[in-house]
Parts: sequence; structure tokens; C-alpha cells
Amino acid sequence: MVDDKEWEEIRKQAKETPGISEWATSIFESPLAWIQEQAVLEVESKEIEKSYIDFLQEQIKTNARDEAWLSLLKRRKKVLSPYIGKSLIFLSISSTEGDLLWIRFDPANNQVVLVESY
Repeated sequence: MVDDKEWEEIRKQAKETPGISEWATSIFESPLAWIQEQAVLEVESKEIEKSYIDFLQEQIKTNARDEAWLSLLKRRKKVLSPYIGKSLIFLSISSTEGDLLWIRFDPANNQVVLVESY
């Protein structure tokens, strides 16, 4: 689980992420207790595996969707590749209306690695 101190550090780093949704921006302005009451919050540690990076590369090659999706996949691959074999904390926050915010951070230094919102 993420505690208040970790959330403060995460939101301080992540709230300036360009291109995030208005809903995600509002989440970064909210205290953790409010998020836990008003949204679905999931936290898990996941190792970044080479097979996932290979999967991203294959998706990029097939270019099956639009340019925005392709750009997202390229960014995700670039950002996560240095973490192959390492575990990151995956924080997922979702609303009942279908909004989604993904935050990946390095637990070794609480450095936000990737932020995506849909």
C-alpha cells in the first residue's frame, strides 16, 4: 500500500506530466484518504520483464492503431526498458465513470517513472 508520505512525493512529481487528463490532474490535487474513498486504488509490485518490452516492440511494429497509441507504446517502451529485471510499483487509480490513471514508480527511491491517463 502507498502511505501519505509516498503519495505526497508521487503527486508532487507526477502532477506536471504533460498530456494527462483533467480527471488525473484532479487526482493529483487530492489527498490519499479522499482517493481511497472515492476511487478504486490498486497497488502492486511488478518486475519489468524483457518479454513485455518485446511485446511492446511487436505492437509498435504492427502499428495496428492510431498515432496517439503508437506514440504511447513507444514512450512506454523507452521509459520501462532500463528497468528490465527490476521491480516497479504499479499504482492504478480508476473512477466509476471509467477514468484511469497509471503511475509506475521505483520503490528504491520513490522516483516516478511513468504516468499515463485514459
